Amino acid sequence: MGTSTYTRERLSAAVADSRGWADLMRRLGVAESGGRRRTLQTKVAEYGIDTGHFQQRSPWRKYTDDAIAEAVATSATLREVVQKLGVPPATGTLSHIRRRIAAAGIDVGHFPGLNRSTTDLPFTTDELRTAVASAHSVRETARLLGVADDGRTRAALRHMLHERGIDVAHFTHRRARVPEEDLRAAVAGATSFADVMRTLGLPVSDQNHRRVRR
Repeated sequence: MGTSTYTRERLSAAVADSRGWADLMRRLGVAESGGRRRTLQTKVAEYGIDTGHFQQRSPWRKYTDDAIAEAVATSATLREVVQKLGVPPATGTLSHIRRRIAAAGIDVGHFPGLNRSTTDLPFTTDELRTAVASAHSVRETARLLGVADDGRTRAALRHMLHERGIDVAHFTHRRARVPEEDLRAAVAGATSFADVMRTLGLPVSDQNHRRVRR
């Protein structure tokens, strides 16, 4: 979203007609996301535009514990719960509902992986395949699934895709595999990790250093 497009006059008029940040994004014709919200909030603050009329009540207040419990009872994943509540399964949404479930003591024993570590992602194979089909990288797949965009989560997601045999050959940012025989030959004639990287034709970087060590 190019911020130069949003002049003080345009934003002032749009803010005046909006009920909140989500409504503002819709009026400006941009997709709703946390990043766009933060960009707009920064721009509106810079211009000193009044947002005092924006509804401050969290949209989650309308979902009672009973409504969440009912959605949980008929779902197999956290993502399904959020979808049944009628909201997009974004990262913040999933985290909020996870906290609400824990606070209310709702039983999620039938959810595979929800109570494990945060890197055990609670997605079915079909959900993963659907997201992968619409993505061009692990990072984009993570965004489509609404999970955190960080190295640890992407590594867990990459592992899940490999473990479940999901084809990612179409990923444009897919990391090229280093054949074991090439790696062994490079190590045999090297005196350092940097030598190994150069022999394999890889840029000498911290990322490739960790990759070669693994």
